[in-house]
Amino acid sequence: MSEFKKYRRVDVAELRPYVAGEVLEGKVSVSKADRDNGSPLVGDMIARNPKNHDDQWLVAAKYFRDNFEQNDQWLVAAKYFRDNFEQSSVEFK
Repeated sequence: MSEFKKYRRVDVAELRPYVAGEVLEGKVSVSKADRDNGSPLVGDMIARNPKNHDDQWLVAAKYFRDNFEQNDQWLVAAKYFRDNFEQSSVEFK
């Protein structure tokens, strides 16, 4: 077996909350370790590959809380653009 190394993600992740009673079988991968810990549970998240939306997996609630935060940078950028450029006289060709 090869050695684990630490990597930092270079893109944002796409996740959504697990909904109680939602059927994941055949759509979302759930690891044996997560199943052994009772997942899927409310608070768990479903992640997906941004380039292949059929590739989905469960992210346990504690791991999610410890390692993720919502990325609203696009919203800040959109508001900045709206406030500073939307009504400008700049012409784009």
